[in-house]
Amino acid sequence: MENENELFEITNKNNILLLTMNAPNNNIMTDEFLHSFEDAIENIVDISKNNDIKALIICSGGRHFSVGADVNSLVSRTSEQCFDIDDASQLPQAHIKQKHAFTLLYDMPIPVISAIKGFCIGSGSEIAVNSHIRICEKSSRIGQPESTFGILPALGGIARTVEICGISTAAEIVFTGHLFTATEAFEYGWADIVCEKNQSLDLAFKLADIITNSEQPYSKDNICQYIELLRQSAITR
Repeated sequence: MENENELFEITNKNNILLLTMNAPNNNIMTDEFLHSFEDAIENIVDISKNNDIKALIICSGGRHFSVGADVNSLVSRTSEQCFDIDDASQLPQAHIKQKHAFTLLYDMPIPVISAIKGFCIGSGSEIAVNSHIRICEKSSRIGQPESTFGILPALGGIARTVEICGISTAAEIVFTGHLFTATEAFEYGWADIVCEKNQSLDLAFKLADIITNSEQPYSKDNICQYIELLRQSAITR
């Protein structure tokens, strides 16, 4: 075990880091969650400087990946922080730090895989889209419902959803705020793999092994090839 606190647990399993989210109320993203997440990512960055670290997997220790932000406090905080902004340097430093923790996932040189079950919505979805690969159990429900509360995803979710799904699908996801199934997520290009219940974490470790045992250095451009190798390994067993 590398690090543990009340909300997050970081474990090292054969040089694959596992970040388990254990926050109350199905990983609802309170201020405490977000601050602890920042600390967890900083710890992971430090640990991953070890050349032996092969991958990072993110999962939930509970029923849901994450039900997203505490909406009441988020709307209240957003309302209090509304003001004219001429450039990004005027954004609240706390928000800049939070967004950096999310987008840092995508910038990691090792594969970052989200193993998703249950609800993966709001800021929880932004963790997933900033991962390199998303494995969704069939019962998952995904979405960016912020627009239904008069706000928008602000932790890198919009840009990454556009990159993953294309601008028209991303616009539908963000502006309608509707939740979609794992099958729909796969059709949108949002989910890379759809699996049965309780299989996402096992598949994440198998995929991480395939990627890190590849003869070529890891590249996000080769994700489809890695997934095909996972599919072939399942067929030949």
